[in-house]
Amino acid sequence: MIPDELAHFFLSKTQLQKLKILKELSSGIITFSSLEELLGISKRKLKEGVTSLLIEVEENKTEHSYTLLIDKETIQFSKKLEDSEFVALTNSIREKYLSESSLFQVLLFVLEKRYFSISMMAKELSYSESYAYKLYNKLNKFLCFMNTGIKLTKKNDVLIQLTGNESTIRVLHYLAVSVASKGNYWLFKTITQKEIITIQSYINSRRYERLSPVGKNRINSILAIYELALKNGYKLSGLDDEVVKLGEAINKEKEIDLYMNYLKKETKSNERQFHEELIHLAFIINYFTQEIRSEKEKQDIGKYLGFMNSNLIVKKCIVLLDAITKRYNLAEESYHILLYSLCNCLVVIHYLGLHNFMPLYNVPPLLGKIECFVANCIDKSLNSYKDEPSFDKLKYSMTQIVTGYLILMFPIKKKVYVEFFHRPEYKSIIENAIKHNYNQKVLQITNNYKEADIIISDTHGYDKKEFFYFTDVFDQRAWEKLGLYLNQIVSIAIIEMN
Repeated sequence: MIPDELAHFFLSKTQLQKLKILKELSSGIITFSSLEELLGISKRKLKEGVTSLLIEVEENKTEHSYTLLIDKETIQFSKKLEDSEFVALTNSIREKYLSESSLFQVLLFVLEKRYFSISMMAKELSYSESYAYKLYNKLNKFLCFMNTGIKLTKKNDVLIQLTGNESTIRVLHYLAVSVASKGNYWLFKTITQKEIITIQSYINSRRYERLSPVGKNRINSILAIYELALKNGYKLSGLDDEVVKLGEAINKEKEIDLYMNYLKKETKSNERQFHEELIHLAFIINYFTQEIRSEKEKQDIGKYLGFMNSNLIVKKCIVLLDAITKRYNLAEESYHILLYSLCNCLVVIHYLGLHNFMPLYNVPPLLGKIECFVANCIDKSLNSYKDEPSFDKLKYSMTQIVTGYLILMFPIKKKVYVEFFHRPEYKSIIENAIKHNYNQKVLQITNNYKEADIIISDTHGYDKKEFFYFTDVFDQRAWEKLGLYLNQIVSIAIIEMN
């Protein structure tokens, strides 16, 4: 799906235009004439939009003093915004737009309730029944556009149910919440964040405590989705046997066991069902929150997986890595981490349905020798998946993951914490680029948020001083800005060392 087409379901044309203006402002001063051409609107309409955006900037800006300066021909911020300021402002305005979107509120309502009537929707969201019915029809069109098998099914003249693959529904719920909140807002209506935090206290997880505020909110959102689904009686259909066997081997976090035992008492479900729920939850958490496991844990799991070549998922990933090591000399630690990462990637994208929500748009062709070689190895090693709808997404993600680990790895001193909210596969690319390009006495990657000195992320909500907002690995300007930023950090670190 194309993001602009998707956004048109939820945001007004004017809101989309203002977000585009805001994006252009990130690079500095812009002219009215360039915006007229970009947006295809008249100068009068443009000035109305800019005036409205000025008011929203004033309402949403942080404690730092800045505003929009507007004259006859140009628009700019009154000062150069730090990346953290710009991300906070953009996310705040986007969240405001989504919170004002009637369709988005209906989507969240339906994902939480699952079973409802138009009158119930109208009452809970404070809409008229006629308007609620229009939104119901629009939501139907949105779900058809998504083409994931999720649909609204009339059970009788009054009641409607959200139906489809349970795993796909939960992934949609998580992505809907995460896109809107960016890890900084609680968007659930029928369960509070305090309830989930109380459960976290019960579990007493050290893993959870070392996460960033954004990471903690992500975990809380995932747990809320599972809790809501299970308490409403919606359970996963049988997982593939190979996924279950793999899950039993690698997902042994006692925190997830404690959580599921707690939830089992609450919902009184059978043992087999909860066993599969636990495996599904563990894969989802470990994919979207890669910081939850340390590098050492990933290495140990990958090493263990090397002895599981009777498992078809593991076998495919081993064949892929063995093909790569014929040309590139991977360190043993990197091999084990990659085996762990590729198995988790294959399960979540293909078997748990994430591929339904992974668009492949504006992706540049593979031009580098390493990328082309890795892609060719994937074609051969995962040939049994080639005719599956998930294959292009698998190939895209796995190429990025493996390519990142083919870069030389160096341990370092200033602690850098890398976290991507929407594209987990970018994490290894950024981390290994840093490890390859900077001296071990200067920069070091960490998965422990508390010890981090520098944050690199695609969202905000961090309480660390040094923060870099990274947009996209395919954006050359983003890499250049990251290089300049880290070079400044390196220079300061070298002076401090001397």
